[in-house]
Amino acid sequence: MWPLDRGSTCLLVLPLMSALVSAASFGSVLPPQVAGLHYPADQGDLTEVLTRALVMGRTSSVQAAKLVIAPPSLNGACGPVAASAFANLANRQGVVRRVVLLGPARRAALRGIVIPSHDAFSTPMGPIALDKGNLALLRGITQVSVDDRGFEQESTVEALLPLLQACLVRFELTPVIVGHVTPDVVATVLSRVWGGPETLIVITSDLSQHLPEDKAKLYDTETRGLVETLSHDLITTTRADGHRLIAGALMRAEQLDLRVTGVDFRTTAVSHGRAQGHGAFVFEPAHAARLSMAERRYLLRIAAQSVLAATENPTIPSQVLAMARLPLALSALRATHVTLEHKGTLRGSAGGVRPFRTLVSDVMARASEAAVADIRFAPLKPQDLGDLTLSISILSHLRTLRAASAEEVIAGLMPGRDGLVLEDRGRFARALPEEWQKIPDPVLFLRALKQRAGLEADDWSPTLIFRRFTAETFSAPLGHLIDA
Repeated sequence: MWPLDRGSTCLLVLPLMSALVSAASFGSVLPPQVAGLHYPADQGDLTEVLTRALVMGRTSSVQAAKLVIAPPSLNGACGPVAASAFANLANRQGVVRRVVLLGPARRAALRGIVIPSHDAFSTPMGPIALDKGNLALLRGITQVSVDDRGFEQESTVEALLPLLQACLVRFELTPVIVGHVTPDVVATVLSRVWGGPETLIVITSDLSQHLPEDKAKLYDTETRGLVETLSHDLITTTRADGHRLIAGALMRAEQLDLRVTGVDFRTTAVSHGRAQGHGAFVFEPAHAARLSMAERRYLLRIAAQSVLAATENPTIPSQVLAMARLPLALSALRATHVTLEHKGTLRGSAGGVRPFRTLVSDVMARASEAAVADIRFAPLKPQDLGDLTLSISILSHLRTLRAASAEEVIAGLMPGRDGLVLEDRGRFARALPEEWQKIPDPVLFLRALKQRAGLEADDWSPTLIFRRFTAETFSAPLGHLIDA
């Protein structure tokens, strides 16, 4: 069983209300539009709903999400799923001061994007000042217009405001309603208001619509995989009502090397045996992403067991584990690399660069391959394992490095952080970020990669393709892991 840690959860909602300023402090205030429909209008009932949602939400190892996707309601299963998206947010009260909240237009057909003219929005917990600076930035985008009518009786922005108030207490809000625009327009909007660690981006969307519950769950699992692999071109209206917003967020994630993790998925019964799917996703910078220590230990141990099993009987493939009791971070689709070393000397490695399996199952498969299927080395035997070190790298998504010369490749790399993939007419080579420790000179780093691909160090071809990535890497002595 995985321990439940609620130490960082914002459960005490009522005491926070006294810290909120009154509506009289603002000029034009939009009163609550959907209180009593998508969340309780009574403060006491609202406090109870928020507390229950936060208690029932799932914990996450993501400590500083830059962008989250959550369902646009606090009712039923939506509340806990939304709370899962905001796990650990209370720990950032002194950091996050601005929230950009984008929701799809549901109440009426809308062409383009609308923002309000008000000075504040209000909920039963009090008013929230609007971010005039961000709103001014958005007015410079052709598809954005100021129209307060878009926010009347619209739930997709307002419904999550009480939860944000409970977790952050004070922040400035940039509310955005998105209609029929292309995802690249959404990505442009996000780039204008992206900000730094003081800014949290929130996108609201439901997932599957009116499917039998078992099919809804399977469909949402597929959608989760598309989101975690940044497949923005495959996110369509059948996947989510906020599909344009999600696709735009994935385009932004691809540009900025963000790691996306699905952290909660549930369904709500609607009618005639049909269900509505809800999901929560968190986006974080891949170069800074870290699993919890418990999650790392689990992966290291399961990799060690896979190595041992492969050396004892290499004809039996690693078995994929049931994911039901594991943190969802371990069942995210990830590309991994497993390395085995003997006193700093390579003894076997295996990995891929594009995600197509869950993190756990890919680590198990790569560990087995590194032990017995690396053609550069003889297959390991059980007696060889005692002095080995096992390392796991979780790779981010590949980003093409536009370069017309070796000098431009080197200029585009961040030494010590970027890994590099080379492809040229069927030739392939990969260098993990950790290899900078052995080859700190960028020129030598690139030459070693080219030689690994069977190319001359000084050769340059117009067909050369370079892609960079980052990785989370952790390791432990293999013998200790097997004995644990």
